[in-house]
Amino acid sequence: MYDVFFQSVHQRLENGDTLPITVLETEYTELVQSTKTQLKNLPNQYFSASPKLLDGPCVNMDFETGDLSGWDLTRGNVDGSAPYSFVGQFPVAPGPYHQIFAGGVDPVTGIPRVNPLSGNFSVRLGNGTGVGARAARMKQTFLVDATNYMFTYSYAVVFQSPAGHSLNQLPYFVVRVYDEFGNSAPCGDYSVIADAANAPNFQSIWSGGSTVLYQGWQTVFANLSGYIGQNVTIEFTSGDCSLSGHYGYAYVDASCGMSNLIASQNTICTGESTLLTAPAGAANYLWNTGATTQSISVTNGGTYTCTLTPTQGGACSIVLDITIAEYPTPTADFSSVTEICAGESIVFTDLSTIPAQGSIVNYRWDFGDGIVTPVGNGALGGVPQTTGSYQVPDHTFTSAGVFNVELWVQSADGCVDSISIPVTVNALPLVSAGPDQTVCDGVSVTLNGSGGTNYVWDNGVTNGIPFVQGVGTVTYSVIGTDANTCSNMDQVDVIVNPLPVVDAGPDQTVCDGAAVTLNGSGAINYAWDNGVIDGISFVQGVGTITYSVIGTD
Repeated sequence: MYDVFFQSVHQRLENGDTLPITVLETEYTELVQSTKTQLKNLPNQYFSASPKLLDGPCVNMDFETGDLSGWDLTRGNVDGSAPYSFVGQFPVAPGPYHQIFAGGVDPVTGIPRVNPLSGNFSVRLGNGTGVGARAARMKQTFLVDATNYMFTYSYAVVFQSPAGHSLNQLPYFVVRVYDEFGNSAPCGDYSVIADAANAPNFQSIWSGGSTVLYQGWQTVFANLSGYIGQNVTIEFTSGDCSLSGHYGYAYVDASCGMSNLIASQNTICTGESTLLTAPAGAANYLWNTGATTQSISVTNGGTYTCTLTPTQGGACSIVLDITIAEYPTPTADFSSVTEICAGESIVFTDLSTIPAQGSIVNYRWDFGDGIVTPVGNGALGGVPQTTGSYQVPDHTFTSAGVFNVELWVQSADGCVDSISIPVTVNALPLVSAGPDQTVCDGVSVTLNGSGGTNYVWDNGVTNGIPFVQGVGTVTYSVIGTDANTCSNMDQVDVIVNPLPVVDAGPDQTVCDGAAVTLNGSGAINYAWDNGVIDGISFVQGVGTITYSVIGTD
């Protein structure tokens, strides 16, 4: 059909006809659509009992359903007529030639049976170390669209490499990615024969009396963007030695998912970083930063690209990109006094800034004494010991200590910053005015404060200077200030009692030899001079003597 089309075009050009490109494109599109329609109308047997339909999506390409649904499975034989021979193909159900594995290692080489870069399941194609010139194939056809054009497949290969065999006779593994006309997609195909010279990068061991060549998991990227809107087939084939004595098999995995660069966070604030990670499995990575690792950490916004080069080489490289948004970060700051006395308050003034295009919308204060404001803006309300606004809060510290006051600010874009400044709250001095004092009228009093370094008394008293108070009780207050200029107050009572009115009694005249008794009054205790005892009679010699008594109440 297509030969006829091209021959027709050639003939018209030979005849001198003018064929505009738009006409050729229209005719070719009609031919392709006609071919699709005919293929869809073919009986099912033409598709080896495939449950798949043309123009269908990828189905279980990665085997993560734990089975082989969506895949066409066939077996055949290796006849050695040519390299990679596959004859006598017939459909089969899942079994030893198409076996799902959920873990474990290959018994011959120790490589993982499941692709370590993706998923929980992989398939072994071929019956392991079984021989008999057998071959196994599995394939799936899907419609390429904008979500699956970056096709990925992975494989690991194990086969014996016996001496004395021609290339036609050796075990092999083949991967084909081809369009609906059988044409191979660029960078999709891979083939290898169990011959050291034709199997670069394979490792070699001796096992079971023969050389075994093997290669651990490899990943291939196939850019199918040129096939969007067309059906493409992925086909894996493994074969034994055609002489029936040596085995060959492979483990395979695939993905139709769109490969992307992944960021730990797609938006960052100035000063933050994000980790960018490219899909696993490439042989080489090259970022537009110059880095050559699978993951890089970046601290600036912008568009980042990574060129992934698979094992096929640079011609099959793909370029992925990701854009990171960067928002300005505020700088938290505030001013205040940093040393006060317990019971006093501090007014804090917000001085936070943010670069142009940014705005600070939220604040939170942690005063370090167990009181924290909620996140907010504007006037403060319901916060203990605190008044004012979020921009100018007034907070009272009731106890002594060093408190780390923290201001946290947040921008409209969610970027945050904080600053912490220590505030020292000094304890109040334990000021004492001394004990209460009681004195008699006319006796001086001295008041001495303690617990501070300076003292100020009321009522005109000077600390440590004697004074005379009138009769009565007076309460004196003192304010003591310590070296931290913190002050406290105490009080003392001074009681001044009046003097008693003492009477020695009337003058007495007696004859020589007569006894005299002196009795004081107006007090409680009396002390007479001249050896007289109050209330005790005595005999005085002839003459006049004046006796004095001191009465104490």
